[in-house]
Amino acid sequence: MQKQNILVMFGGVSCEHEISILTAVQLMNNISKSKYNIFPVYITKDGEMLLNNKFCELGTFKNKIPKKNQIYIKNGYIYKKIGNFLQKIYKKIDCAVLCFHGRNGEDGTIQGLLELNKIPYTSSNVLSSALTLNKDFSKKILLQNNVKIANYISLSKSEEDIVFEKMKQFNLNYPVIVKPNCLGSSIGVNKVNNKNELVDAISLAFNYDSVVLIEECIQPLMELNCACFKYKNEFVVSQIEQPLSKDEILTFADKYIKNNAKGTKGMKSLDRICPAKINKELEEKITKLTELVYRIFNCSGVARIDYLVNTQTNEVYVNELNSIPGSFAFYLYSNLGISYIQLIDMLIDNAIYEFTEKQKLLNSINNIVF
Repeated sequence: MQKQNILVMFGGVSCEHEISILTAVQLMNNISKSKYNIFPVYITKDGEMLLNNKFCELGTFKNKIPKKNQIYIKNGYIYKKIGNFLQKIYKKIDCAVLCFHGRNGEDGTIQGLLELNKIPYTSSNVLSSALTLNKDFSKKILLQNNVKIANYISLSKSEEDIVFEKMKQFNLNYPVIVKPNCLGSSIGVNKVNNKNELVDAISLAFNYDSVVLIEECIQPLMELNCACFKYKNEFVVSQIEQPLSKDEILTFADKYIKNNAKGTKGMKSLDRICPAKINKELEEKITKLTELVYRIFNCSGVARIDYLVNTQTNEVYVNELNSIPGSFAFYLYSNLGISYIQLIDMLIDNAIYEFTEKQKLLNSINNIVF
């Protein structure tokens, strides 16, 4: 069988740039080399697209990145610049595996580029990606669908001076969680207990985003995560995990630094109980809710939904959606008999399947005369 040409795209202009590298290198260490020709496309923090086989190795990123292999994507092919002209250098790309996290990658921007170039890709579409990364918009959509979320307010830079009045208006009391609107990996997230801490936390969060969220702190808290992916119109929901932290909220260090000395484990290095030790009723509720939320946002590829559970009242709140979760949440499927290499195959197969179905739609009408 002829090998498929697969772009693995990662990096990007994002605060989660380095995390994206971990996800990509981990994936390239697990993808089937007998089925695929791998083209590692690394996007620098300046937005340049570079192609180099050495990008399959994490050690490459510990030194100065070689920038001589800048490439372009056009009409489903990879090109490089020769003088003033673009020269096609490889066969047509069959699919792109997207390993981005955060803005300019997980938010629909790269997805739009691939749509215009008619390249299948292994994540949610442009609209779904944009909505799920935007916590404020996604929360509004969840509320419209009667899905429970924690009480919160969004705050723009111009509203910084009225934050206390706004919190009072929406019955938000300390402690609260402060976080940037369009960022993941717990970057810029803080739990605050008083006005002084709130001012500092808001100031920090505004360094990362123009909109900041202030959320009710669920107490006593248990966090649960569950993933879902779609394979040719069938929904595959993962096991449920309970991530663990020594702090009151999961931190960046919990997710990506602790137990990750070699730097290749990604989210797999997080301390967790999997499957979570919860009762059958809660397990069924989380499983059904995960598929429902996945459907509401019309996701594709693996998406992970993170939950907050009040252990005293047993109320379940959707915290946020991750349309490209760290490590593709593969570890949540291993006990279900789906290995990482199999998961990658299924994501690529489904991306090509959905692309083929989309190509059957009409994109032009030829009976209009001007």
